[in-house]
Amino acid sequence: MLNPDDMADLQQRALKELVELGLEFSRELKARVALVTCVEDGERLALAFHRATRSVRLSLALMSRLACEQQEVRRVHRIGVERATQTRRDQIRAAIADDVWNETEGEDAEALLESLEYRLDLDGRFEAFLQGPVEPVIEAIRRDLGLVAKAVGSPPPAPRDPPAPQSSA
Repeated sequence: MLNPDDMADLQQRALKELVELGLEFSRELKARVALVTCVEDGERLALAFHRATRSVRLSLALMSRLACEQQEVRRVHRIGVERATQTRRDQIRAAIADDVWNETEGEDAEALLESLEYRLDLDGRFEAFLQGPVEPVIEAIRRDLGLVAKAVGSPPPAPRDPPAPQSSA
């Protein structure tokens, strides 16, 4: 079975060929009109010309419609990937940010959170970011940030309050 991109390509190529054949046939009919000697032949050629050119117009219109639909499919797919990527980022951020505040303080915590955001932005650009379960990705990032690895199924540590913002006086 053809995937959607292959099907769209096949449809576009077939329609292009139909347009080319229709135009060629229309040109041949036009040349024959000059040779017409009776009204019946003229009417028959006129009807054939009308049908051939109508086929060309319809094929061109369908090509345009298919191109627009394919563009919409790509747009919807891109939006779906962007949403899935953002959801994955949010899951990872939620799982790690609390641990950062629980295991570090102040500027160290802020530096780790900046590193986390950088990593999420970088990893989110690749298709592999969305593949597989999120837990191994969380653990890999946790390790890379130097946070304590969590055992699967262990309860999370009791949260600590993030430091209060310091006022500049």
